[in-house]
Amino acid sequence: MMSTDRYLDPHQARERAPTTFEDLLGDAIERAFGGRHVHAA
Repeated sequence: MMSTDRYLDPHQARERAPTTFEDLLGDAIERAFGGRHVHAA
């Protein structure tokens, strides 16, 4: 039986720390899409 604690860890698939490129890519995506809230009319 699997422990339910695993499902509470948002970074469970990480096997290493993110690279500099991955950090910068994540920052760019957050800047591009993170601040906007698009609502259907």
